[in-house]
Amino acid sequence: GLICECRVHIGQSGGKAKGDQTSGDARLAALAMVQQARSSKPGAEAAENILREAWAKVDPEPRGYPRQVDLVVVAAIGWAAATSGCVALARECSRRAELSQ
Repeated sequence: GLICECRVHIGQSGGKAKGDQTSGDARLAALAMVQQARSSKPGAEAAENILREAWAKVDPEPRGYPRQVDLVVVAAIGWAAATSGCVALARECSRRAELSQ
């Protein structure tokens, strides 16, 4: 399904978009937030808020071309969203990965 599509795409593209300039601190902060959403099981609405905040750290222009996007983190966000019941967010992450090709 959706999670597999996103992970397969990330594996094929090598994880990061061309010109990725995501700082290591932003990446680590986003991954920590993903872990928080996964381990604390806050409920779908709270999880979505946490995951969207994490996404903002690694994707400065979510509606633009993914030039400076850490797609590995976006894939992790999509997976956490799907497993937390945030299906719409998971689909957005999958679409974002598709744009990077």
